[in-house]
Amino acid sequence: MSIESTLVITRLTPRSVALLQLHPAGGREDIVPLVAGVATDTDASNESGQARQMFSVSPSEWLLMNYPLHELRRRLGERTGRGLMRLTDVSAAFISLRVEGTGAREVLAADIGAPWMPQRGKPGQYVRTRLGQVEVVLHCLGEEIFELHVDRSLADYLEGWLAARNESPAKRPMPTRPVPTRH
Repeated sequence: MSIESTLVITRLTPRSVALLQLHPAGGREDIVPLVAGVATDTDASNESGQARQMFSVSPSEWLLMNYPLHELRRRLGERTGRGLMRLTDVSAAFISLRVEGTGAREVLAADIGAPWMPQRGKPGQYVRTRLGQVEVVLHCLGEEIFELHVDRSLADYLEGWLAARNESPAKRPMPTRPVPTRH
């Protein structure tokens, strides 16, 4: 007797995404106090109800999701000095996929650089890693619910890769990775 796993992949509505880079010479400040004041007007969510999220992607870089960019620029400029930080709107470059269901952990653990995350990740934990040869930020939201933040140009490939991993290999061949184009 086998239990068929289910996997649901959903593209989430576009979000405000900013890349915050702090100059190393500015000291190793904790980013949370710098950004925390921006969220005081609501309970950590924006006007559309999406939660504000911070993901450290390197020692001096963070992805900030669902924050009002104009307010971030103003507040961070006051606290860090304009020459010590860069805040770039990268909303058009990212897309978020929600992967959920009984097969989510198994499918995500199939070909990932950080296999501990889909296997034992707890809600709230995240990791920057490679999944199906694509760089992603993998965020655990629940026991069987994950969000993937991925480069928009690779989202179709990754979505197809996830769907193919969920199906039997005999039913559908694995998608081929697109060749990135430079503009």
